[in-house]
Amino acid sequence: MDLNLLKSFLAVAEHGSFTQAAQRLKQPKSRVSRATQRLESELGLQLLQRTTRQTRLTEAGLNLFQQNQPLLRRLEHNLQQAAEAHCALSGTLHLTAPEDFPQAVLLHLMQRFRTQYPEIRFALHLGNTYLDLIGQQLDLAFRIGQLEDTSLMQRVLGQVRLILVAAPAYLDQAGGPPSDLAALKNFALLRFINDNPYTASSVLPEALLPLSGSAFACNQFSLLYQLALSGQGIATLPDFYAREALASGQLVRVLPQWAGAPRNIHLLYPPTLSLPLRTRRLIDFVAEASPALLHSASS
Repeated sequence: MDLNLLKSFLAVAEHGSFTQAAQRLKQPKSRVSRATQRLESELGLQLLQRTTRQTRLTEAGLNLFQQNQPLLRRLEHNLQQAAEAHCALSGTLHLTAPEDFPQAVLLHLMQRFRTQYPEIRFALHLGNTYLDLIGQQLDLAFRIGQLEDTSLMQRVLGQVRLILVAAPAYLDQAGGPPSDLAALKNFALLRFINDNPYTASSVLPEALLPLSGSAFACNQFSLLYQLALSGQGIATLPDFYAREALASGQLVRVLPQWAGAPRNIHLLYPPTLSLPLRTRRLIDFVAEASPALLHSASS
């Protein structure tokens, strides 16, 4: 049944007049009359008694009015609330990012955004298993490297490269830095392994330096970073991850003329025609602020 037929009848029943109901609905009187007649026809009931002087409810019409008028009011209220929530700069934004995404950048973005919009909250999921944005009802995702799901909308925020780093003490102990990639086989390598876009094979050629020959391999850059700081070997790390340690001298570049292929850092969001206002504001904010933050994190 067309809900508009019921709305027309309820307006007539409430006001006791086709003229007033038409004014309330902002429709021609003839359309309201036809809608009511069609509803009666579909139900097989006479809902109104019409005379030249007045319109009165039948018993069936009164029952239908009493049962459905409160429901219509509740529905209209719920629809209004939904529309207001869609346009509100409040509520929770659900984000996801790789575990080793530069957390300083994430924190800075969220803090600055909440300074502008304090009624907005964040729920952040960190993990190297990429979640389904639509299936998991996520608003935004930060991802690095080649994208598998091209149905999502995307913005490129910057780039990251994987580099080789080590503690100066380790290189001294090893007799100095390697002269080329082939010489790395004589050093303790701390390598990254995972099925996400930062794969170890994209950093060091497997044929030349088999992963099986690594001193340590894991799927957490944070652990590789700590191992490198403690002088356990030469680590493959994202350039932004090693920035502070390189600046302080705790780590140094190994084979600085070499780096992994650049990987794009993406911001992804569902391909919907009407994103909530809070989501659209965050997308624009992140797209504007991230390049400078990522550049400072990798310089």
